[in-house]
Amino acid sequence: SRITDTIASLKGDDDFSQISRTQSGMLVVFMILGFIGIFWSIDVFKDRFLGTPASEHGLLIDSNFNWTLLFTGIVFIITQILLAYYTLKYRERKGQKAFFFPGSNTLEVVWTLVPAIVLTGLVVNGVSSWFTITAPASEQAMTVEAVAKQFGWNLRYPGKDGVLGKSDFRLVTPTNEIGIDFSDPASRDDLIVTEMHLPKGQEIEVKIRALDVLHSFNLPHFRVKMDAVPGVPTRFKF
Repeated sequence: SRITDTIASLKGDDDFSQISRTQSGMLVVFMILGFIGIFWSIDVFKDRFLGTPASEHGLLIDSNFNWTLLFTGIVFIITQILLAYYTLKYRERKGQKAFFFPGSNTLEVVWTLVPAIVLTGLVVNGVSSWFTITAPASEQAMTVEAVAKQFGWNLRYPGKDGVLGKSDFRLVTPTNEIGIDFSDPASRDDLIVTEMHLPKGQEIEVKIRALDVLHSFNLPHFRVKMDAVPGVPTRFKF
């Protein structure tokens, strides 16, 4: 754009209408090809999407994503079409003067209130879902402890008593990696593994810890994602 403008100026040509028409037309073509690329990629890669969530709360998370995508997608499509249309319609023409528009209070109110109302609805819906997801687990929930380290996870399941024993980071040693307190009788039958197995149809609460740095406890198909933070125990129920 700068090069073509400079060349025209050097030639002494102050009529940029041809350049303007070419550039605005290119923007329209770019928009059309962009939309084709978007919908083509969705069709091609749809089999790589996560599909139906494997947890109940995953439906809430997917619903929030879908509502957000719906509103932002509609706005995106409309604004891109208007951008290309106005660029073409109001391109520079020889002898045409620009129209000065100082502003409109009505328009200001409309394009402030409408997004505010939509965003408020999305935030309220999201916060409501988050409170549901992060609420305390029920008494029937099975508790599993996930302890992250470089480079792997140790998972601790309760034994036959159904109770996880106590742990303390000060008890961590090369032979007691996750700091189990063996003075607690409930810890003596706990099972430590490196692979997670879950009973279908039962609520699970995962207590998450880290031994060294930040780690991500991420089960995408269950829509579970929570950081493991050294010194700050976190949790997730699903």
